[in-house]
Amino acid sequence: MESALSPALLNSVIAEWWKRLTLATRFAIIGGMVMIICAVAVGRFVTARIQQAAIDNSAAATALYIDSLISPLLENVGADNPISIGPIMAIEELLNQDIGREFVSVKVWRRDGTLIYATDHDIIGNRFPPSEELLRAFNGQVVAEQDSLGDAEDLAERTIGKPLLEIYSPVRQHLSGNIVAVAEFYEVIEALDRTLAKTRTETWGMVAMLTLFIAGALTGIVRSGSRTIEEQKNAIQRQLASESESSRQNRILRERIERASARTVELNEQYLRQISAELHDGPAQLLGLAALRIDSLRKKARAANRQDMEIVHNALQDAMQEIRNISRGLRLPDIEKLGVTDIIAQVCAAHSARTESAVEQDLFAGDIPATYSVKITTYRFVQETLNNAFLHAGGRDQRVVCHYDVDRLLLTISVSDGGPGINRQSSAKGVRGLGLPGLQERIESIGGTFEIMTGKNAGTTVRMTVPIGREV
Repeated sequence: MESALSPALLNSVIAEWWKRLTLATRFAIIGGMVMIICAVAVGRFVTARIQQAAIDNSAAATALYIDSLISPLLENVGADNPISIGPIMAIEELLNQDIGREFVSVKVWRRDGTLIYATDHDIIGNRFPPSEELLRAFNGQVVAEQDSLGDAEDLAERTIGKPLLEIYSPVRQHLSGNIVAVAEFYEVIEALDRTLAKTRTETWGMVAMLTLFIAGALTGIVRSGSRTIEEQKNAIQRQLASESESSRQNRILRERIERASARTVELNEQYLRQISAELHDGPAQLLGLAALRIDSLRKKARAANRQDMEIVHNALQDAMQEIRNISRGLRLPDIEKLGVTDIIAQVCAAHSARTESAVEQDLFAGDIPATYSVKITTYRFVQETLNNAFLHAGGRDQRVVCHYDVDRLLLTISVSDGGPGINRQSSAKGVRGLGLPGLQERIESIGGTFEIMTGKNAGTTVRMTVPIGREV
């Protein structure tokens, strides 16, 4: 198991290490590898071309020189004519002079691979498989290479122990220009070899310096760009951290405002409950007492004053009923221990009893963990929107839908009717209630949203969405 996971773990470590590197460091690693490979390839190519050019030039000059000396001696050699003793002695005489210090071996070949002359007399007359260089020479080319002396006929040359340049030069007849033989000679190239070694060293040094210069220039540019990118990245990270902190503080402030708003809703309901109690126990009781006294006086009054007292008595009764209605509208029932769906059902039942209209209900079946402020807002929302539905649609197609999104912790309640549609101005005050603007402010104060969807002869739907589960 460990051996199977090791490559994956190693790749993960390398990937993580690579991610931590800056752009300049990545460029230095990858660019350095690419430049080294390119430098080696260019260096090898250039040195090989220089070496081959030097060998070709040396071979061409040497071949021209040797050809001027040997070709006249071999002009009569043909496929059936062996080389005579005269040319052999002349060639050996040349090799015994100063030229022999440079050319340590000479061979003369026929086209079929037969040696008709060699410095090593033991191999004269032997036939060897024609090499590629020999065939090229019979085709008219001067061929030169720094020989490894691996051929069978190179036994004598291998004993010299010096770097040799092997040159194949065609031997042509003076008048016809036909190639009658190929002269192969070996030149000692110690001086050329030293020159080539020096040239290789200088070439590699120049390639290395140019590579370092290019790498340094590009790395400097990339490092500058990388530094700019890192500075911008750090600035963005600082800005994101600052914005994150600002967002956190704004969230805390928003939650504080929502808690304060929720508390204000609760205090407002307590205040309304207190006003309702005071209206019921104060002015309503006094008006009731006044109505009783007027009723008693009316019975004892003369017929002329009885009608006026009747008017006063009726006015007192109407005022007392109005105060009771106001008191009843301001006071909430005890809903703190009720669930959201129970509150909605209670409001719908009270509305149906008061208006003698039907309300269809589609309520969430589970438990909704709502706070007291959400319960108060739910009660007022359903109460006010049902009042508007009865006022503007005559109670037609009244429907209340309650949905709770468990994943997103959002409570959505919508109240709709089948009326002709409304506008905000026509329902701004509602019926003894808060009105739609007041509802919107109340809902938004606890972090919710308020929507009205209506159209001509298309009914009206009012929807509220509030967060659930937040400590407010």
